Amino acid sequence: MKNSGIPKLHVVVTRKPNVPQLEWAVMLIAADAQGNRALGYRGTGTILDAGAVAFESGPEVHDENLPRWTTMNSTDRPDIRAKIIDLAKRGAKALAESGTDKFERLIE
Repeated sequence: MKNSGIPKLHVVVTRKPNVPQLEWAVMLIAADAQGNRALGYRGTGTILDAGAVAFESGPEVHDENLPRWTTMNSTDRPDIRAKIIDLAKRGAKALAESGTDKFERLIE
């Protein structure tokens, strides 16, 4: 996406003290539903100890022709929703393996 400031991929998962859940944020660029344009997608949420991923916000989409993020309908782009959840889970796994309180992966 031109001049959008959206990275190709950004995954952040953090552990908060004394809270039995992780916080996550995912932002990525992926093709639109027709495969014609690259759009930005993002979401944030939590992962419970049992591994359940919940969205706090999003998924949202950013079209280069609109100067804002727009929340997607719950039935829109199940593939993007699944991709965001998968990336959050992978980030949680990397966080657990690292033994630190924060995992971050950025590809610009």
